[in-house]
Amino acid sequence: MKNKKGSVLIWAVVVILIFSVFTAAGLTIAYTMNSRSAKKNTERQLYLSARSATTTVANEITSSNGTVLINEIIKKKPNVLSVNNFFPSDMNMGKCIVQVKCNTAGTQIIVSSIASNDDFTKIVSAVIAKDASGKWIISKYDNKSINESR
Repeated sequence: MKNKKGSVLIWAVVVILIFSVFTAAGLTIAYTMNSRSAKKNTERQLYLSARSATTTVANEITSSNGTVLINEIIKKKPNVLSVNNFFPSDMNMGKCIVQVKCNTAGTQIIVSSIASNDDFTKIVSAVIAKDASGKWIISKYDNKSINESR
């Protein structure tokens, strides 16, 4: 009977160690999932910011009152016009730079937005071209930078 008194203490220590291992594993998994979720949320927010900035500028260019802006862009070709900090009211979103470039022929305009925050960057570009009637229309969106060929 004397040997059985110490076995209860050993079993208690073993059970506590097992629960400690499960708790540590659970906390590690929860931390990993939280980090992954935060990263995906940041990437999605940057994409939406870049897409919003690109769409806003592209729609302004293609609208009927965008003629002055189109003439300014074509006059500066092939140089890039850039607007830094497109969303100045909320710096928590990061930085958003909008760039506009016209090809040397004056037939294609590219609007590119680069949204960045810490280690993440998202690029959304719109290609604007003249249609058969000479009207400027948005032909496509992509994720290439302003200097990449299309």
